[in-house]
Amino acid sequence: MTVNVVTIPATLTIDASQTFTMQGLFNTVYASLPPPTVISATGVVGGVSSISPDTGPWSATVSGMTTTNGFLVGDKILGTNGTGQLYGGNPTSAQITKIGTTSLEYTVVGGTTPVSGTVTNVSRSQYTVTGISLQFLGIPCSNSGVMDTYADIKTQISLLYNKIMKSYLQPIWDLLNNLLKSLQNIVGGIFDIDLTLPVLGFTVNDLFSDNLYQRLIVAITNLYNNSVDELKRLLNLLGIPFEPFGGLSSPSFDIVNIAKNVLASLWGAFYQKIKKIIDYIKTALTAYDIATEQPTPTFQWSTVFSKALDILGQAIIDFLASGGLTVQQILDDLIAFAKAFYNKTVVTAQDILNCIQNFTLPVFGKPFDWVFPINPGVNAPWKDINQLIGDIKMFCSNIIGTALASFIKAIEAILSLFGLSFNFPVVTINYSACAVENNPQGG
Repeated sequence: MTVNVVTIPATLTIDASQTFTMQGLFNTVYASLPPPTVISATGVVGGVSSISPDTGPWSATVSGMTTTNGFLVGDKILGTNGTGQLYGGNPTSAQITKIGTTSLEYTVVGGTTPVSGTVTNVSRSQYTVTGISLQFLGIPCSNSGVMDTYADIKTQISLLYNKIMKSYLQPIWDLLNNLLKSLQNIVGGIFDIDLTLPVLGFTVNDLFSDNLYQRLIVAITNLYNNSVDELKRLLNLLGIPFEPFGGLSSPSFDIVNIAKNVLASLWGAFYQKIKKIIDYIKTALTAYDIATEQPTPTFQWSTVFSKALDILGQAIIDFLASGGLTVQQILDDLIAFAKAFYNKTVVTAQDILNCIQNFTLPVFGKPFDWVFPINPGVNAPWKDINQLIGDIKMFCSNIIGTALASFIKAIEAILSLFGLSFNFPVVTINYSACAVENNPQGG
């Protein structure tokens, strides 16, 4: 099926020094659409009914409206909560089914139940989002095939999250390398850093390129179609499970999900190289202190560096050395948590999703920033888990990265000594919201 998809250009500016979340980035996509048209200033939600009150779909009415002129059957309905609400969460659809003079009826699929009571600014939405197109990825809006809007957008949001994360990790990488080179020029010695990453011949510099994800898709597609055993070997090397939960899968979903998990996992190898550079700098600073004979009272730059490492903390230092938790370890921890939570010996993907909001990891706390359910309206828990574990890995990598940025701030005096400095970048992202117009025949 082909639909008429419009692209609505938008720009997102992110200060990487500020907290950014996947859910926050997701919400921004919807904020980029033209605002809905307010038709009635007031309304009263009532008559809520459903054959399945907990999961829907639900039917409800809005009465007491000043007018319904402008609404069309099939429109998406929106409004501002008062004592009631039209629906909660992010429903797949909230569609008007019948229109009266001062009232209307509507049906909600996905999200959460309507609540009886007053609402204001009852509106029709001109567009329904079908996806996003991030300019740096070069992936256009899709106008055909099966559109799983939430899954597609959230995959791209994960890649956007990765781009913002790498925007501050690249200058950190450059700074530490430049600091080491400056020290090496003074104290001598050979400090060799292997730039290669563990798979597919990639190097650290590839991590900072915008086309790495596309290159991963090409490489993994080739392995998936022609050498599954080699693909499994690659994934095992990175600690990534192959199809951890079964379901009605497809090559397109598997390949995208594997590529995302590989991308998230490569940061682990990056952090191991960062740890090696930090160790080299610590050694070189000790030699620098001796070579420059710091004045009395004794002042040692190596001591400043060591105190900054103390601030970084042993847990984060250990994660730098190990590369952090692997995707497989995250999945194992989730399964173990669900088994203990339900006192079961075997758990399903649905079991994990039912208790996941209680899940925490040492150091990281609750290791995700999505609002649940992950994909309202699509009942595929195995798919949600397969996507979520990669996002948890990315989340943990960002926590390690922000701790590393704090460490860099703590050694500003050392950096300044060699004419170096660090500032978080401000990232500008050009993208388009992909959408279909609601009831275009209605004007």
